[in-house]
Amino acid sequence: MPHRPTKEELLEAANGFWERLKVRLKWVSIRSMRPWNIDEWGAFVSWFLFGHLVWILLGTTTFFSLIILSINTVFAQETLAQWVGDYLTQSAGVSVVFESAIVPKWRDGVISFRNVFVSRRPGQGTESSVSKGSSDAAAEAAAGRQANLEKVSESDDEEDDGNYTQFDVTFSTVNVTLSFLNWWNGKGLLKDVEIKGVRGVIDRTSVTWPIEELDPLSYRHKHQPGDFEIEKFKMEDLLLTVHQPGGF
Repeated sequence: MPHRPTKEELLEAANGFWERLKVRLKWVSIRSMRPWNIDEWGAFVSWFLFGHLVWILLGTTTFFSLIILSINTVFAQETLAQWVGDYLTQSAGVSVVFESAIVPKWRDGVISFRNVFVSRRPGQGTESSVSKGSSDAAAEAAAGRQANLEKVSESDDEEDDGNYTQFDVTFSTVNVTLSFLNWWNGKGLLKDVEIKGVRGVIDRTSVTWPIEELDPLSYRHKHQPGDFEIEKFKMEDLLLTVHQPGGF
């Protein structure tokens, strides 16, 4: 009774590189005469995890882009937009609205956010608000909230005096490149940032200064592990209207 050919016999009978590759792939796909033991399973899982780790380290942006592409649904886009927005703003007290889905740009190797509206007005608190919608509608809503706040009298809640620079800004495109190595080294997940088409209003008319003298250095942000250390920042097509206090 003829015996089953072994892997070595099949490789010896094969001619050329492609035939040998076909034999190797077929040999892996067919059932072995014995089940795998714990050592073989451990080696397989280890190589599987190691391969994914190398993939994340060498191509973090591509890794996240594939995740975005694989969950390309309306609900997933809204959820992912909120996750990314919350991470980028981190209790900055701004309102962020993504008009369109998050789209991977494979040619440039970046993740692109289209038509982003960012607002900082009284009544928003210290927590960021991230959602998916129309930037024009978000701008109108922000203007409406500002008008209502000017008419409303004192409330029982803690008052937001608005003594800071307020703004309503729209970005046509925000391209970001992510780096797992930067995050691992405590430099934040962002590596490169490119912003195009900036339009909006910077409102400083509500800013007042106290009578006592203040040290400007006291307002300086102290570096903490995890703060963004961006390697490359580029901005194009910027047009902002700035309103200064006292009609200046």
